[in-house]
Amino acid sequence: MLDVDLLGRYVSVDMSAPTINRSVLSTTRAPRKDAGSGDLINSHLGRFKVEHAVDQTRSQVLKEAHQKRLKTLRKELDYLKNSAWMYQPIDKFIGQ
Repeated sequence: MLDVDLLGRYVSVDMSAPTINRSVLSTTRAPRKDAGSGDLINSHLGRFKVEHAVDQTRSQVLKEAHQKRLKTLRKELDYLKNSAWMYQPIDKFIGQ
């Protein structure tokens, strides 16, 4: 995990994630006090690139987690459909 300062916010980034472009992370640097406007712009641009990469990775991870949950729920639903014959309906027990 890498903690990245993004405009005053610290975000943990999993460096093992394949979607993060490591060259983006290595090109950013903190602005110096005597930096010219070009260095300041490059610094802000680098921070924006990092924030964008983190947002992209987060979106993809959330999407993959959602797909995994859907797949698990589908498997459980199939199991319930296939094993429904083994159990008596609950309506019979509650008197309806």
